[in-house]
Order: sequence, then C-alpha cells, then structure tokens
Amino acid sequence: MTRPEPEHLKFERTFRMPGIEADRLFEALTEPRHVQVWLASGVRIEPKIGGPYAFWGPSVPFCPSEREATQRVTEVGERSIAFRWRWRALDSLVRLCAAPASGGAELRIVHEGTGRLVERERASVWFVTDFWRLACGNLHQYLRTGEPAIMPDFTDPHSGVLLSVVIEAPASRVFESLTEPGVMDRWISMKARVEPRVGGVYAYGWVMEDGHGRSEEVGPQRIRRMERDRLLVTDWHYSADGRVSEVEWRLEPLGESRTRLTLRHEGMRDEADNRAGYRGGWTSFLVELKIFLETGVVERTPV
Repeated sequence: MTRPEPEHLKFERTFRMPGIEADRLFEALTEPRHVQVWLASGVRIEPKIGGPYAFWGPSVPFCPSEREATQRVTEVGERSIAFRWRWRALDSLVRLCAAPASGGAELRIVHEGTGRLVERERASVWFVTDFWRLACGNLHQYLRTGEPAIMPDFTDPHSGVLLSVVIEAPASRVFESLTEPGVMDRWISMKARVEPRVGGVYAYGWVMEDGHGRSEEVGPQRIRRMERDRLLVTDWHYSADGRVSEVEWRLEPLGESRTRLTLRHEGMRDEADNRAGYRGGWTSFLVELKIFLETGVVERTPV
C-alpha cells in the first residue's frame, strides 16, 4: 500500500483568559506542578534552551509514556516558550505566548510542522486542533477553579466515546444550548437547523471538503429520541466511517443550578485512530460548552 505524502500542518489560535493575569498564565505553562494537573500526568519541564518541555500520559494522544515524550525547548522569552515536538510522524515546533489583554490575558499558540499523526487525509490537523482546544479549555478551567474540566483517556484504542462533565448551569439552559440554533451557532454549529421533535431535522451545517472538489454535509441529520431538559439522541453521518452512528446527550439535574452532561457516541468505525479522534473532538466540545455556559467565552472552530 502506498503511504500518503507528508502534510504541512499549521495550527494558530489565540485563546482568551478573562480575569487571569498574564504572569500567572505563563507560570501555569512552565511549572510542572501546574502542568501535571491541567495537561498531563507525566511532566518534565526545564525552561531553558535544550531543556525538556516533556509531557505524557493517558490524556495525551499517542504519547502514553515518557519514552514518547521527547519535546525539547528551543526558545524562552519573558512570557513565551517554544519547543520541538516529534509527535508520532509529525515533526513540529510549538510556540506558546502569554500576554496581557483587555480584562485578563490571552494565550497565543502556533503549532507548525511536517508529517502526519494519522494516515487519513486532513485528519492530522483535526487531532492537533482538538488537542489544543481541549488543553486550553482545561487550562482556563484550572486557572478559574483549581481543577481541569475533563481529562480523557486515550490509552484504550477500542473503547467507544463516553464522557461526562458537570456544568454550573440549570438543565434547561444546557438543553437550550443543544437545541436552539442561535445558541448552538455560538459554540458548535454553522447555521444550525433544528426541528425539535422525533424524526425532525437536526444539523450543525458542517460541510467537509475532500480535496477533490467534492463536499458533504457531516454530523447529525435527524433526531432519534428527545425528552426536554433530559435527553437528546441523534444519528451521526460521516462517509469515511462507512456507517451511520449514534450520539446521545443525557442531562442529569444536580439541584437547580448544576447539570451533569454525559455524551455517548457509539457505532463509529472500529479503528483505533478513528475512535481517538472522536474522543478528542467530543471532549474539546464538552469543555468549550462548559466554559461558554459558565463564562460566556468560547473559541469556535469551523468545520
């Protein structure tokens, strides 16, 4: 089988951190006692040129042990650090820069390199994007509360997607964020279409280009089951999976102002990288939904 050509990959994003001082943000990026809470259970950091900026563990895709964690510092500034990262077959450079911003701080991330994390075309950039969305969401949550939102486990290649997060918002508001197009478009969808009934249309408006002049609408299309403020089940379409799968959002009220939101995605193609991709993508969306409902801040990623 012919192996795909290496890709040139570039991820670039500025994440807002309201209410956080820039010096505190940079400290959380460079001191192991912080990093091992919001990013990875294994951490070795020496913020000097040639020193390690290594992190590994179940929450880092394709980097479960210290053996795979070869990241090395290439630059150090007043509130910036860069490191070389050989991540599977992706040879890359990451730059992190904390800076003051209106009402708080912001974190600028540039991750650029050549190679592939996975063989499927364009999927490597999705992995990188989801990784940094999740990492920065957990960093923001850690700086706000002292705990990350969700630390997924990527070490089981055959498990499905089952994720849960507690959101400081009533179930009615969480359900609205899943079913009201105007709210959905603020954190997940692109011109959402919703008919709130069993069998009704439910679409994010995501369009995927295949690089050959063809496109398809991906994601959910129809509601399969629904119970207001309690349950939403939809189908899930993505032709590369070769099948239609199912996504379930289950809401459990925890008093009047807190909700446990559990997401289950089953029936996708039984392939390790595919499942890891869905796990990373859904975790990053759950973290962003939590921060959006609790703070109003959201970092959307168009599909």
